[in-house]
Amino acid sequence: MSRYLGVPARVLLLMLALSIVPVLARADSFLYTVTDTFPFFVTSFSFIQPTLASSGDITSGFTLISGLTPTEFAWDSGPGGSCLGTGSGSSGCAGIKFSAGSTIEGFPAGSFLSPGTYTGAANTMTVNITQTGVPEPSSLLLLGSGVLGLLGTVRRKLRA
Repeated sequence: MSRYLGVPARVLLLMLALSIVPVLARADSFLYTVTDTFPFFVTSFSFIQPTLASSGDITSGFTLISGLTPTEFAWDSGPGGSCLGTGSGSSGCAGIKFSAGSTIEGFPAGSFLSPGTYTGAANTMTVNITQTGVPEPSSLLLLGSGVLGLLGTVRRKLRA
């Protein structure tokens, strides 16, 4: 009997730890799909970001769809933002760097702040942002607690 005294405490500790996990985990991420038809640099690629940001600079994690492989992608939604070290004047910008060179496109200020499709001023670059869901840890917690309850019921019936 005394060997089971620690079990309720361990179960409560496990339940507490599992209830904290959903707070720390992100339920959604964002898929950026970039298509650039600049005359010298034709490319289409995608990457995943955990959060939306008004500006960013990505140098890895690209999934090539077609064309040239990018080595860097930068964006800035603010007016006068900087992409790949170049200012965008009064508009926002997005820039792609390749091993062979780079291309920078102007976008309306305020772009890239929510899921949607954004097309550049010269209609050469399109950035599509979609929200992707991932399984929530809280649903896994609910499933796990149900399985533990079933195991406890089966164990009681077998002991009786």
